[in-house]
Amino acid sequence: MNNRTSTYRIASVLWTALMFTAFLTLAATPGTVVAQGNGSTLATLNSSLEGILSAGNYHTCALKPDGSADCWGHNGYGQAEDQPGPFTQISAGGWYNCGLRADGSVDCWGNDFYGQAQDQPGPFTQISAGYYNTCALKPDGSADCWGDNYYGQAEDQPGPFTQISAGIANTCGLKPDGSMDCWGNNDYGQATDQPGPLIQISAGLLQTCGLKPDGSVECWGRNDYGQADDQPGPFTQIDAGDSHTCGLKPDGSIDCWGDNLGGQADDQPGPFTQISTRAEHTCGLKPDGSIDCWGENFSGQAEDQPGPYGPYEPPYAFTGFYSPVDNLPTLNIIKAGQSIPVKFSLSGNQGLDILAAGYPKVQQIACDSGAPGDTIEETLASGTSGLQYDPATDTYTYVWKTQKSWARTCRQLIVRLADGTDHVANFQFK
Repeated sequence: MNNRTSTYRIASVLWTALMFTAFLTLAATPGTVVAQGNGSTLATLNSSLEGILSAGNYHTCALKPDGSADCWGHNGYGQAEDQPGPFTQISAGGWYNCGLRADGSVDCWGNDFYGQAQDQPGPFTQISAGYYNTCALKPDGSADCWGDNYYGQAEDQPGPFTQISAGIANTCGLKPDGSMDCWGNNDYGQATDQPGPLIQISAGLLQTCGLKPDGSVECWGRNDYGQADDQPGPFTQIDAGDSHTCGLKPDGSIDCWGDNLGGQADDQPGPFTQISTRAEHTCGLKPDGSIDCWGENFSGQAEDQPGPYGPYEPPYAFTGFYSPVDNLPTLNIIKAGQSIPVKFSLSGNQGLDILAAGYPKVQQIACDSGAPGDTIEETLASGTSGLQYDPATDTYTYVWKTQKSWARTCRQLIVRLADGTDHVANFQFK
């Protein structure tokens, strides 16, 4: 091991020792919590779950369905600060994190000593935060990297790649033909190119692993704890940590191998839909959106989380309301008891299950004498309320049957969609 890699490893070991000492001190102080973190790589097999969960050195982050990032654990550099996003992927690095936005740009936060946490305009399709460098895939499959480049691990690469994974001082990219190219430090053979074919890769501290089409795992690099032992599987996702590696099996259980001093390599029955490892802890995402973690927890990085966590669900592209309903601040004037066609568009047919449970709702409001008024020009002879979609006009119509008892009152119609957004219109009933 050369001096720079040795420095990385010693720093990691010393930090662990310091955090353990802190834990012993804080154990006597009820209610005190500390935390820390590092990066994780994700499978490309299940794109709907890619990048939801990412374990760092001594912190962990996960995405909520609204795209916000929820982080916990060591926060010495602000790496465990929650972020509003919205993000479509999250990757936790050494003591920092990066999130991929829907427009392909990247936002990072936490330690930026080497420039590894610099925001990037992109556009990118995948990100991977290592210890001190970050790499991202562009739409053409090339890789852009930034941060520490002492070993060339942050050199841009033409690719094309279908997945990228950054380790402590090396980076690897999976090519369309299933082969793998690596660059950066190769003291233990962890950056040795592989012919494959592989369908997913994960670069750990000083070992790299690849998932084969038959679900078996091949690993190479440092193997002092057995973390680079090949495994028969079958697995659907793999993730390499510092000195242990874990694989997700088809039944949702987790098998781990390598260093297990803190219990980070304990097998788990699950079921899980994604795993993420780093340092001395491992976390798994469960089907109900909760997260279970195990291993060292002196910084709170392995605390279980209720969630729910899951893929970012962007809001519908709502436009409307269309005639005959006027938008705020106009007060729509109509005779009570009539049915009104409430029209809007979601930029395409999103199905008829687009309304939140229990909606639309109606609430009584004070009549605003200063609001502009407009009489509803179109009503329907309909006995019941209901939703329909017209592909010819790309228009949803909710037939809203009003009540005769609403005469001489003002009411607000609240259309809450399944994405959680509210769209309202005000009415005065004659």
